[in-house]
Amino acid sequence: MKIHFSLLYAHSKEAEMIDAKKYTDDPALSREYLRFLQLKFITDDFEATKLLPSLEVNTIWQRHILDTKAYTNDCMTMFGNMIHHNIERGGDEIALLDQQYRKTLVVYEQIFNEEAPVSYWPKRFYRGGGDKRAFIFRLDVLHLVGEEKRVKVQNKRVIGSMTVRELKEELHKDDNFAPVEDQRMIVRGRQLNDTERLFDTCLDENGRPLRVFVLCGMWIE
Repeated sequence: MKIHFSLLYAHSKEAEMIDAKKYTDDPALSREYLRFLQLKFITDDFEATKLLPSLEVNTIWQRHILDTKAYTNDCMTMFGNMIHHNIERGGDEIALLDQQYRKTLVVYEQIFNEEAPVSYWPKRFYRGGGDKRAFIFRLDVLHLVGEEKRVKVQNKRVIGSMTVRELKEELHKDDNFAPVEDQRMIVRGRQLNDTERLFDTCLDENGRPLRVFVLCGMWIE
């Protein structure tokens, strides 16, 4: 991708003039939103056909758009054109949204010479509460009760957009399953954080579910 970097530099500085802090209390999220607008300008994506924001960035974008006068003025002043927003689609178009989101992450790294921070840009496209794609995970469960060890293997169908904690809570609803605080989930040798989403941590490079180990009654250092 060939980019006029002097133009990029100029607009990156101008974009900082947009008061994104009006729409979020998180300075880091404000920065990611401004970077997204820069990517839209650089790729000439004024009609919302190439790049797709993360759920977090999209939330700020929508707040900015609803401030209609400020958004119009910011776009025309900073970029010389309106940066349009399309309502997210569903059904058969999920694959297209996935493709646009992956392209956004690639372009982000090319332009800013670093990967998009996963805390604001998950590795996989996620549509929020409306994203109901489900996966069947194999759970290898090890219960430690005193000196007794009980091993159980089960297949669990869950929504991929769930967080690790939400999965723990779902498991706790099952009979005789450990409380959330006593569960530790391991994937590829790494203990998962409660805030991570299954989309990002429990699928392989081809989108297939990984094996999940669940340890109950034991802390992993």
